[in-house]
Amino acid sequence: MPITVSYMPWLKKLYMFFTRWISIITLILYPILLNARQPAEIDKLVEQGRAMYRAADFKNAITKGFSVEQQSDEIKYNKGAVNGLLLIAKALAKSGEYGKSLEYANRAESYTDYLSAANHDKFSLQILQAEIYHNLGFYSLSKTSYLQAEATAMQVKDAALKNADLFHTYTNCNILFSNPDSQYMYYKKAYTIVNSNMPFGDGPVDQKDKARYLLYIMIGEYHEKKQHADSASWYFKQVLDEMAKNGPHYYEIYAQEGIARLADAGAYYADAIEHYGQALGIAKKSQNMEDIGRLYLGIARVYGKLGESQKEQEYKNYYNVLHDSLQQNKARGREKAIADIVSDHEKKLEQNNTRHRIFIALLITGIIIFIGSLYFMFRKYKNRKEYELFKMKALLQAQEKKLAEKISETHRLQETVQQSAKELEKKDQESHGLQLRVNEAIDDLLVLARENHPLFYTRFQELYPSLHIKLLQLAPDLRLSELTLCAYIYLDFTTKEIADCTFRSIRTIQTRKFNLRKKLGIGSEQDTQIFIKSLLNYG
Repeated sequence: MPITVSYMPWLKKLYMFFTRWISIITLILYPILLNARQPAEIDKLVEQGRAMYRAADFKNAITKGFSVEQQSDEIKYNKGAVNGLLLIAKALAKSGEYGKSLEYANRAESYTDYLSAANHDKFSLQILQAEIYHNLGFYSLSKTSYLQAEATAMQVKDAALKNADLFHTYTNCNILFSNPDSQYMYYKKAYTIVNSNMPFGDGPVDQKDKARYLLYIMIGEYHEKKQHADSASWYFKQVLDEMAKNGPHYYEIYAQEGIARLADAGAYYADAIEHYGQALGIAKKSQNMEDIGRLYLGIARVYGKLGESQKEQEYKNYYNVLHDSLQQNKARGREKAIADIVSDHEKKLEQNNTRHRIFIALLITGIIIFIGSLYFMFRKYKNRKEYELFKMKALLQAQEKKLAEKISETHRLQETVQQSAKELEKKDQESHGLQLRVNEAIDDLLVLARENHPLFYTRFQELYPSLHIKLLQLAPDLRLSELTLCAYIYLDFTTKEIADCTFRSIRTIQTRKFNLRKKLGIGSEQDTQIFIKSLLNYG
């Protein structure tokens, strides 16, 4: 039917109404769309964060990770969100914040759909979890995550990424093996990767050089443990030679420290002091307290052998101050800095959530106003169709009721989620407190062990009663000294460390280990440490 002249004003008003509301909605949506980063820009931020991490700038790496996660979340970019969370988790772990690190790793793990198709990122998550669990002392969980990561690395399709992931697996083999010879088998696999023409990694072209530094240091430490001084020295010096050509790197600390230890062992004390000093200078720049403290002790040990008791005590005092005071203050400072970063990130997230809620409220209000306006316009211009208007009114009322019910249900769900979040936070706090107590107990036990304290085995028996029972079931005639030796072996003390702690010769400890193996019936093909640990795990 042709439109009559009497309907033209109504159409004009309807056109103006639609135009006005489209403009309003556009003004609301435009800032949100303008702030959203494109995936390519977010990927660049990820690379910047990784560069900060490789340069040991962990605080800025965490900040960059938060930025990546936030911007990825705005545009639902799962790859960016996962990589941002992994960057945060890795940097927190390097800062010693293992609890927080595990929290962000678990958040990354929640992106199951993305990770099921992204094996490289899935590997990065699993190997990180293995490292965190290992540092927290959860060795069974650590080994499980390690084996999962190794299987995932084999499934990576890109050859360069696969080689990088396998290298990362092989150089973390201490999670799986405590025996140096077993570790060395994996180091040889890693050696094949970085000293061949195989493609490697997805970042800077010098990634393989940095990987080679790490591997050579590990191989050097292996030869040092095996007392192959010439081989160990060659690998440590090879790292320094390559850095001289390619530029400095933080790993120089460990190469210099390795050479210093060899010089100390060979009674070249002046050389040892020199190399320890170079390593200490680098460590101080990065404020890595663990490295600095270890280097102080090394320098003190050399001065002790030189008979310079004043210098020896001076560096021991440095270590004690660092360990007893600075360590705590620095830790609190790092925790405060990290807490500030986290707090700032959470405030930004809350602002984004508030803006999102305002947008939803405005959109719902606009829809209600739009529907109401249409209703009144149709009622004004179509009085002749009262029956149709009545049905429309009933329909609109039903829709408004459903909308109100949905809003009410949304509020209830929000309250439920908030309550659940509070309960989860409480459980996390309880779990963290429990873990701190466990760690303190283990730390106390290690102190007793190193001091050869008479109460060492008593305390060990309290912490691991089932292991004590199992040992006596296998060999009821075990003496206290033999049980104490089992405790040292279980706590990963090497033969040399046991000898140092108990004031015995290495040969004596080796003989006692041999006699202990006979009493426990350990076969020649079995490793003593693995056998004893298996008693607790499976016995």
